[in-house]
Amino acid sequence: MDQRIAQPDTEQRKLNLAIARLDEQLLTKPDDVRLLELRAKASERLARWEDAAGFWQRVVKSARTANERAVEARACLQAGICLSRSNQPTKSLGFLQRAVAAYELLRDAPMTAKARVEQARHHVSQGDDAKLRPLLELAIPPLEAGQCWDDLGWACFQLSRVLAAAGTTEAALDAARNAVEATVKAKDGRAVGARLVHLGGLHSAAGTPGKARSYYERALPYLRANRARRQLLTTYAHLVDIAREEADPDSEERWLTEAAFVVDPTNDLAAQARYRVELSGLVAVRSVPRGRHLAQQAIERFHRSGDPHGAAMAYRALGTIVAATDPVAARDAWTRALDLYRMVGDDAGATSVSDLLAASTA
Repeated sequence: MDQRIAQPDTEQRKLNLAIARLDEQLLTKPDDVRLLELRAKASERLARWEDAAGFWQRVVKSARTANERAVEARACLQAGICLSRSNQPTKSLGFLQRAVAAYELLRDAPMTAKARVEQARHHVSQGDDAKLRPLLELAIPPLEAGQCWDDLGWACFQLSRVLAAAGTTEAALDAARNAVEATVKAKDGRAVGARLVHLGGLHSAAGTPGKARSYYERALPYLRANRARRQLLTTYAHLVDIAREEADPDSEERWLTEAAFVVDPTNDLAAQARYRVELSGLVAVRSVPRGRHLAQQAIERFHRSGDPHGAAMAYRALGTIVAATDPVAARDAWTRALDLYRMVGDDAGATSVSDLLAASTA
């Protein structure tokens, strides 16, 4: 058996055996805090969130009876996290709030901040941003003091997102820069890439495309290293948009070419074709044969993917590329485009190609 498959199976068997032993011991010691904690953690390891939440709640009761306040606080926090993951939002929020209050009474600033972050994560999972800002603003200073870089990076990113939505751009930029700095210290390459992209997006929205481009470019190595294909393609799209705004065809071609390299190993033929259509016009300025070849590749991929509208766009591009050097081929391409546009009911596309055909025979 493949070792990569056998290892998780072996781990699961061990956990199931441990759970069976713990359940047997809990029959005689149902309030034993140590056994209950071990049982809860075993269910967490198996992602059995509702089961784990039940045991953490039993820990809360047993710890309160034994006056073990630190254990009670920790159990409230874990119960809240597991309840959130098992889609029990009301109960989750109650335990998370209890955890914050318990850690405050213990004067444990780092864990109070951690509990607030987990409460914020819960609100994010529920799509409820309204309650995030005060939680994050209270949590960030102690997280920074405790050098809790993972939680700090996440908290600063979420605060930046909330501030941007509220229209406070400068504050959002500050929080985004802090998020990047903390995430670099946490050595989380995938998250660094995403947070650089977020920072680039803020600069783009603020009307500073040069800074946006710089952050997008800085994000690329992190996204490539972590094979974050979807976000990588989104970032290339942003860079292409900036290149077009700045009338920089060389950069536009560069980013489109790199995006095509990312898409080509996939089975997404339509995406491969779209990049070739966009590239064909740029490349044709220097080399009509190369531009023509890219357009023909796009046509072939659109046909294979079953996308007649895409094929119509590619035929239109092909006709435009060869119009000056091979007018017969251009008219043939535009005629194919016209037929396809009519077939899919794109009246605007059909009209535009009809105009090209009329001009070519005038």
